[in-house]
Amino acid sequence: MKRILILIMGLFVCISIRSQTHPTADKGCMILDQPGKRLARKIPGTAPGRMYQMSFKAVLEGCDSLLAGAHLQQSSTQWFYNSGEHRLIFTANDTLSLIFFYINTPCRVSICYVKVEEMRIESRVVCKEDSAGYRYGFNGQMKDDEVYGVEGTSYSFEYRAYDSRIGRFLSVDLLADNFAWNSPYTFAESDVIRAIDLEGLEKIIVGNSDATKDLYNTFTKVVNNDNILNEQLLTPITKPEHKDKINFYILSSSDIDYSITFDATKFETFIRGAYYFDQLSVAEKNQLRENDPEGYKGFRQQSQIVAENGLNYVQLEQEKLAGKTGHAIVISNTFFRKNQVKDLAHEIKLHAINNLNGVNKTPGQEHKEGYGEEYYKNGTNPMYSPKNDEVSPNSVMGEIFNRIDKVFEKLKIEDK
Repeated sequence: MKRILILIMGLFVCISIRSQTHPTADKGCMILDQPGKRLARKIPGTAPGRMYQMSFKAVLEGCDSLLAGAHLQQSSTQWFYNSGEHRLIFTANDTLSLIFFYINTPCRVSICYVKVEEMRIESRVVCKEDSAGYRYGFNGQMKDDEVYGVEGTSYSFEYRAYDSRIGRFLSVDLLADNFAWNSPYTFAESDVIRAIDLEGLEKIIVGNSDATKDLYNTFTKVVNNDNILNEQLLTPITKPEHKDKINFYILSSSDIDYSITFDATKFETFIRGAYYFDQLSVAEKNQLRENDPEGYKGFRQQSQIVAENGLNYVQLEQEKLAGKTGHAIVISNTFFRKNQVKDLAHEIKLHAINNLNGVNKTPGQEHKEGYGEEYYKNGTNPMYSPKNDEVSPNSVMGEIFNRIDKVFEKLKIEDK
């Protein structure tokens, strides 16, 4: 039996994963080469209402996408756009579950090492995060283990203390008078599945993928160890006046090789594009790909980002109707961790802060301010930023990158 760490209702709990069955064919691999026809396997012994994880390795040969799912329910399906190890989490609705794979174009997919495992809560014992002397843990905050004598049960946020056993702060929110409809003790305004609470005052919404959470945890480790980075990268995007007007998202994707910032208008366009693509039939997607390959690629990437980060169209629309606008940063998962942190710093410092404050500047103007006019004097397009080894150490971003390098070295953060 193996264990994973998962966040449920603000609590770190131990989860056991028990293997239920291992459907295999062709010595561990199944071959899918018939478009429009599902390759399905029945999984006996599942329990209705319980959560399961399906993991598998796929090799796409001539395919640009593979659909995996369970029970033929749209809520339990996900498109995958590259070869590699993948996973899908679903809730069983019968004692005999059905998993399936599907392609919509003539190609070949090898699906190997398919495994379905139950995710079962065994206890609410707080898991140890790091016993090697590192002081920070959940939410990137400092652990205060002396309070209860158990590692990971108490955290010292900037403004309040947090008890991870009950998922609540132990003192009243300092901004409580301005937000009477929120409980003054809740963590991240009770939006605990997708949000992180910053310093005990504000929340920021982090994509629901392991890669996004790992990136954000590393980012908070870094900025919490340097006051200048904290002041320049976190404080501006968590102002109290934004609290009831703006949702700020940090997302990541394995389907892009660049990073991008969306203001409220662009984020709405992005979400609508992803929703449009997801509503298309297989035939309509094929027609779009033939008539507009670049448009198809863009819509597909938008859909993939939404799926990878667990964004919910209904919830996004409800928040829009409630008067909240969305701002987002999407970071590529194809970079090493330090470059991801620097990309996130770039997007926040040069673009997101201006968007949040209504400052109207072009990306070229923002890049020149961040990297210096000198770099662009040779005719380099200011729409592009320099590579990390080309950044002037005396520029605004050069100084920020230097601080990030020092914190990585100080904390011995693995750059992988």
